[in-house]
Amino acid sequence: MKKIVGLVVLLVALTGCGAKGEDTAKDSSTKASSSEVAASSEKTEDGVKVTLQEDGKEISTKDIEIKDGALLGDIMADNFEIAEENNMISSIDGKKQDNKAQKYWIYTVNGKEAEVGANEYKLKTGDKVVWNLSKFEMK
Repeated sequence: MKKIVGLVVLLVALTGCGAKGEDTAKDSSTKASSSEVAASSEKTEDGVKVTLQEDGKEISTKDIEIKDGALLGDIMADNFEIAEENNMISSIDGKKQDNKAQKYWIYTVNGKEAEVGANEYKLKTGDKVVWNLSKFEMK
C-alpha cells in the first residue's frame, strides 16, 4: 500500500501541470503564447531543447525559444498537443501513458529528475528537457 501511495504522490509531483477540471486537450494552434515562446529549428542558446522519448528511444526533438523563467507546463501546452488527467500530463503528441502497464510521462531537466510538477518548473535558456514515456519503478 505504501508503494502505491508513494507512486501516486511522486507522479503528481513529477508530471503535474496544474490543470483545473477533468481531461483537457491543449493544442498549440489554438492557445496564445503566454510565455512568449516560438519554435525554432536552430540553436538552443536563446531557448530550450525538448526531447520526447518512449522507453529511452527518441521520438522527436524541438528547439524552443523562451525567456528565462518560462514555465515548462506553458512551454509544453504552447508547442505540443497535450492532454491532462488529474493534474498530470497524460498524453503528448498522441502518445498516451498506460496505467495498466505502469508507463507514465516523467521528465528530466539537464539530466536531473524533476522535483516539482511541470507547471511549477521555471526554465532557463540552454536547458535540455527530456520527457520519457516509460515504466515507472520505485527506487
